[in-house]
Order: sequence, then C-alpha cells, then structure tokens
Amino acid sequence: FLPIALLSICSPGPATLLAISNSMKYGVKRVNYSTLGNIAGQLIIATLSVCGASALLHTSEVLFNALKILGAIYLIYLGIKQWRSPAFALPIDADNSHAPRTSNTSIAINGFTLALSNPKDIFFFSALLPQFINPQQPLLAQSTILIGSFLFFSYLSLMTWAYLAKRSQSWLSDNQRMAWFNKSVGLVFIALGLNLLRSKRSMV
Repeated sequence: FLPIALLSICSPGPATLLAISNSMKYGVKRVNYSTLGNIAGQLIIATLSVCGASALLHTSEVLFNALKILGAIYLIYLGIKQWRSPAFALPIDADNSHAPRTSNTSIAINGFTLALSNPKDIFFFSALLPQFINPQQPLLAQSTILIGSFLFFSYLSLMTWAYLAKRSQSWLSDNQRMAWFNKSVGLVFIALGLNLLRSKRSMV
C-alpha cells in the first residue's frame, strides 16, 4: 500500500502548489493551517470512499459533473488570485511581516476546500483502499491504519514542499522573479482546473 500511496502523495498537485504558495506568502509555520485543512478534507473523502460514496459518483452523471465544475471553478479562482498577487520581493530571512493579512482560519479553509473540490481524490481512494482490505477482518481497524498512514505521509510531503520553497526565498528576493513565480503558479492552477473539466467518470 505505502509505495503506491507515496507515489501519489509525492506527485505535485493542487495541494502542493497551495503549500508552496502559502510558504512564500506567510512562512512555513502558517502552512500548517492549510495542510491540516487539506488533511481534514482528505479524511472526509477517504471515509466517504470507504462508505461507498464513490459508487454514487460513478452512477450519477449529474452529481459527478456538478462536483467537477465546482472543483474546476475553485482551482481557476485560486489561479487568478495567485496571478494577481502583488510581486513583492522576498527579503532574505524575512519574518513575513510583509505578508497579506489573512487569518489562520481562512488559510485552513482554503486547504480544506481544495481537498473537497476534486472528485479524482474520491476515485483514487475508492480504487486503492479496497485492494488492501481483508473482508474477513474488522473494517474500522484496517481503514484507520491505511487512511492514517496516507494522511501522515501527505502531511509530511506538503510540509517538505513548503520548507523547500522557503529555502528558495533568496532566489525570489527579486521583484521580477517573484512576479514570474506568481504567474507561473497561477497558470498551473488554471491549467489544473481546465484539465479537471475534461475529466470523465471512466477515469478510474
């Protein structure tokens, strides 16, 4: 289970981009809030997948399309927001006093919403978890171990990306480079949103 899960976790995606963006804006410590929000969203998705919500998405085209469109809109919104972020240079060893005034709750909600806005995560959990669950053994204990392991390494991965991004702060201590960074991350978010719109229920 772990090699497959780690391959998925370490592959850069929307949550990784959000962690990197928040690290540059607010500092690594505050990335904890968006990461914990994202983990909470993943926990809900994994639990719903175990309970069979993925089957409903597979059979209901209307529900799948609604969730897909909402997820795409949210990703595109994040992209536009990142694109329009002010291109302030990041001073080396800054204390992030220059960062936009955003509450920790708002940062956590962004991570949580991002996790819930992608139906692909539901399909991933529904495709992966059943293969490692023994129906002859207690479901709760097995699900807790598998989901708990996934979320633990997901947290470590996102915080590692945030730390590595912050270590690149000296390279981004230039207005031009910071503008390039904001626009590049924004474009990737928008591309992910547009790609999500092309998703079909047969993707798993």
